[in-house]
Amino acid sequence: MKNSLYLNDSIARSKFKDLLGNANHLIVTTLVGLHAVEANLVEEAPPELRAAWGPKDFKVSARRARRMALDTALIRATDAIDVYIRYARRAPSIIQNVGLRNDIDGAGRSIFRKVLAVQKVYGSHDPLLFAMVLVMVAWRNRGAHSEADVDIDDTVRQIIEENSDRLRADFRGLDAKEFLAGFEDGDPSFKEVASLIHASQMLVELLEAALFRDLDSEQFLKDLIWYVPRELTGVDADRLRRKSIQSVWGRDQSDRSTAVLARLRQNGLSTDKKMPSEKRKKMRSPVEFNEDLVARLCSMSPTQVYAWAKPTEA
Repeated sequence: MKNSLYLNDSIARSKFKDLLGNANHLIVTTLVGLHAVEANLVEEAPPELRAAWGPKDFKVSARRARRMALDTALIRATDAIDVYIRYARRAPSIIQNVGLRNDIDGAGRSIFRKVLAVQKVYGSHDPLLFAMVLVMVAWRNRGAHSEADVDIDDTVRQIIEENSDRLRADFRGLDAKEFLAGFEDGDPSFKEVASLIHASQMLVELLEAALFRDLDSEQFLKDLIWYVPRELTGVDADRLRRKSIQSVWGRDQSDRSTAVLARLRQNGLSTDKKMPSEKRKKMRSPVEFNEDLVARLCSMSPTQVYAWAKPTEA
């Protein structure tokens, strides 16, 4: 049996989309509802909420709620970027650059430093997107009253100013000087929050494409087979690993290929190649695990698979 397999989307991107997939639509929905409150079109809470609600000033209450909604959206977008980087780094990792792995690990819990680490490797792909995401993270930290990572350097400001035409064209008419002034002066507007969310989504699309292009498919398969879930690493991880390999590659040759393919599909690979839209075709393509590689893997014995997948430092 010969089959190519494909990694169409990483787990990291799926997690990111779960958090931020249709964020701008949901923000607009919230703001529409608050506009109705501000215009006195809603005067009492629906009974199913089972909550007391009787603002003294509907306009003031709606405006404060709008501020909270935008701040929350900024926090969510920043957390989504963090989730993408963390899951991209987590084994089996789509980040195979050892230096980048180390820098991400060294950043600890700092989202700002994680973005800087990724920027060091991939920043030249689109400096504006990285600059906007760094602004977003710093802005979020200011809103959370954090004492760390609350400012951007002159290089980030310069990138935004030099890309003022693109900023206006791609991000809802956003003006570079007003955007930077808003960052210095206070709370982000809806246009700014929506633009930062859009920049986050574009950056993840760009990173996924770059990481997929750099991915060594054979090494990724080795990492996938060697991987033991984090929640199980406190037990005898190697015993579990050997048992898992034996349960698949220890089968008779007649049905081993089916078992191997099932195991790989359970870990995110697919026999179907999902082609990106025309708009994104030049940016991102699935990672292919060619049929010769898959056939070679299916032909191995448990002992051979263990030796093949074992990291050199293990």
